[in-house]
Amino acid sequence: MRLLVYLSLILCTCVPALLLAQDELTVPSTIDHATVYLAGAQVQRSGQADLPEGRTMLVFKGLTSTLDPASVQVTADADGLLILSVSHRLHFPEVDTSAAQDDIYARIDRLEDRRRHLLTEVEIAKEEEALLRENRKLGGEDQGLSAADLAAGVRFHRERITAIKRSYLVLRDSLRTNADRREALQRQLAERAQDTRVPATSEVIVIVEAERAVRSPLTLTYLVADASWTPQYDVRVEATDEPLDLQYHASVRQSSGEDWTDVQLSLSTGDPSESAVVPVLQTWRLREGQLPPTYETVLPKGNAVAIRQVTGTVTDEEGVSMIGASVRVVGTTIGTATDIDGQFQLELPDEASALVINYTGFDEQTIPITSETLTITLLEATTMLDEVVVTAYGIQGRAAGINIDNSNIKRQRPNNPFPSAPVPTQTQRRATTVTFAIELPYSIPSDGKARRVEIQRYAIPAAYQHIAVPKRTEDVYLSATIRDWEQYDLISGDLQLFFEGTYLGTSRLDVDKTADSLSISLGRDAGVIVSREPNQEYRQRSGLFGGKQVASRGWTISVRNTKTQPIRLTLLDQVPVSAQGNIDVETDLAGSGRLDEETGEISWQLDLPAGTERKVTFGYSVRYGGYERVYLE
Repeated sequence: MRLLVYLSLILCTCVPALLLAQDELTVPSTIDHATVYLAGAQVQRSGQADLPEGRTMLVFKGLTSTLDPASVQVTADADGLLILSVSHRLHFPEVDTSAAQDDIYARIDRLEDRRRHLLTEVEIAKEEEALLRENRKLGGEDQGLSAADLAAGVRFHRERITAIKRSYLVLRDSLRTNADRREALQRQLAERAQDTRVPATSEVIVIVEAERAVRSPLTLTYLVADASWTPQYDVRVEATDEPLDLQYHASVRQSSGEDWTDVQLSLSTGDPSESAVVPVLQTWRLREGQLPPTYETVLPKGNAVAIRQVTGTVTDEEGVSMIGASVRVVGTTIGTATDIDGQFQLELPDEASALVINYTGFDEQTIPITSETLTITLLEATTMLDEVVVTAYGIQGRAAGINIDNSNIKRQRPNNPFPSAPVPTQTQRRATTVTFAIELPYSIPSDGKARRVEIQRYAIPAAYQHIAVPKRTEDVYLSATIRDWEQYDLISGDLQLFFEGTYLGTSRLDVDKTADSLSISLGRDAGVIVSREPNQEYRQRSGLFGGKQVASRGWTISVRNTKTQPIRLTLLDQVPVSAQGNIDVETDLAGSGRLDEETGEISWQLDLPAGTERKVTFGYSVRYGGYERVYLE
């Protein structure tokens, strides 16, 4: 019988009472799947355990300390097996001190003894100096000293004071040398501690009860923040009569603290860090003197005080330090966990404005970054283990984001809508996100470096068009227009352009600003040549007519297609537009050119077979008062 149980994840420093009589059974597990979001990732571990009849405590050890405890999910699939509870704890390994470290500590102790000895000698010298100064009078008031006694007394006093002053110099140098040696040894200790420091790890404890001895597969999943993927594209066009070749790939990186070795990757367009709660409006009741309801505004990017680093302490209402609380910069994947004293330190990006703090069993808090030092108090959550629902196939419980699932996870694998694509990827479309299931295994080390992961490759029908604006430049640009582009599940990202086997550079695919068709600029095409020359016949028409000055200009544009394929070219130019009533503009436009009366833009749509040349001519005349000054080309 398959059971589905949802219980809350409770962080605590002691094992619950139901565990006291149970021995720990470690569950070896390996990472076999990772779903990477645009910010963050869900890691899946798999293992199995031989369970005796009765109650057993299972422990998944060696997990990253950066996992989000509220995201933990445990799945088991065995008849007669019930998951009772799940908890999380941080493990801080003890570091063995070496003989070299013991020797450094012993040398520091000896230096400390020497320092105390030197300080004692300084005090003795100070007391002798004070005694000499108090007894500087040689002889009493009623009797004098002989010249020999007086000279001997002065000489003794001078010799002792000189010796004391010299001893001060020696003692001061000895103390300084002692301090330098102690500081050097302290640095050695710090360096050795840095080299031998073992990071904390997470452990997930699962309590199960079996009706009989059984071997059960187990699956553990959790979220990590330090992972992401960004879309990138390679666009290749070999000829304008062939489909556009679009290679869709991802740049994946992670620094979660765990290497992903030969794992199955899924790339999702979702972002679990964003709130999925729809905002609501309060009833606005008008009364005399009553203010309207107010709402929290979206926190602005950046902080006004330009704080670059923040430190803080997280405690509960009684002031107890919260160990392992999650602290993250709002809107980013940058975060950390509090240490054994409930303290944290974060380097902040420029856009940082607030921190979000999570701890299982406590309400989430968002704290504006208003100072370099923060003290944060978390309030205990009101929803715990009091919400249980009985269903036809088992028991469900809901609380604090933990899911314990005894049913199989079945992934839907729809047919590839583009069977000609050579990259083995399954696309799963959901209501708000798209997930690309990569069938080939990948290894993504935890070093923060980007790895290229192939997603899909499409041969896309496209309408190619050349565009030229010879008044601005004699370069001719090629663009590709894609209809029904939504079916390819593209999101905004960088493009690398290749045309006729030549790398053209980078561009940007921005699907957020695209409507019915997607236009991709493919850069300059040297195979189409355009020139724009003045037509002197128009200048000859200038002069004074009817009391008004008339100035005329004209141009001849030549287009030559040196390619082996025909092209369609959009040619753009312009004439001036009158901005006042006593200035008239008349356009002389022959052929297929179209004039926009408001902007003065002229456009031609030219079809040029391979190896052909076309010319277009246009001109304009401006009539204005003889004493006015009008500037033309």
